[in-house]
Amino acid sequence: MEENFLPKPTYFEGEEIQQVIHMAPYRARVPKYFGLLGFLLLFLTVFGFAYVSLNTPKGDAAALSFEREQVLGNIEMICWLGMVGAAFLFFKAVQSALAYQQWQFITTDKRIIITTPDPDREWFADSIYLKNDTIKVLDTNFSKNPIWAPFQIMTGARDVILSTGAYAFMEKGAKVKDGIRFPDVTPQDIKLLEKLVFGGKK
Repeated sequence: MEENFLPKPTYFEGEEIQQVIHMAPYRARVPKYFGLLGFLLLFLTVFGFAYVSLNTPKGDAAALSFEREQVLGNIEMICWLGMVGAAFLFFKAVQSALAYQQWQFITTDKRIIITTPDPDREWFADSIYLKNDTIKVLDTNFSKNPIWAPFQIMTGARDVILSTGAYAFMEKGAKVKDGIRFPDVTPQDIKLLEKLVFGGKK
C-alpha cells in the first residue's frame, strides 16, 4: 500500500543518484502549521465543551435563565463548528505533507525519474522514468494558485514546466507544449535542473 502513496524507484545495480529535488522548504512547513492550528482549535473546542458541561445544571433545566441557556447553546454550536474546522485542518496537514513527499525530481547517471501525484486518483502517486537528455524544454512561471504566489515572490521559488517537446510560438509570446508543472522549486534547484537538463551533468 505504501508504494501507491509514496513510490520508491528501483535503481539498477551501480546506478548513481546525482540529484533529488523536492518542492521549496516552505511547502514542507505548511503541513506543520496546519497541524498546529488543528491541535489548538481542538484544544479550545474541548475546553468549550467542558465549560458548557460544567455550567449546565443536572436534572433541573429550569434553573437556567433563558439568556444563560442561549449563551451556552451558542458556545456549544461554536464548539461543533470548531470540531469540523479542526478535522479540516488535520486533513489539509496530511494532504499537504503527502504532496510534498510525492513531488520528486531524481536524476541519476542513467535516467531521470519524476514522481508526481496521480492526476486521476487523489492521494496516489506515480513515477515516470525517462532516458537522460529526454527533456528538451525547461520553463519557469509563477504558481497559478494565489496562495503560493506570494511565497514565490518572497523566496524566488517558481513552478518549473518540463517538456519532452518544444515551445509553441504565438503572436504574443511562447508557451511550453504538453509539459509537466513541477511546483515551487527553489532558485538553487532551478539552476541545478538547468545544468542537469542542458549540461548533462550536475
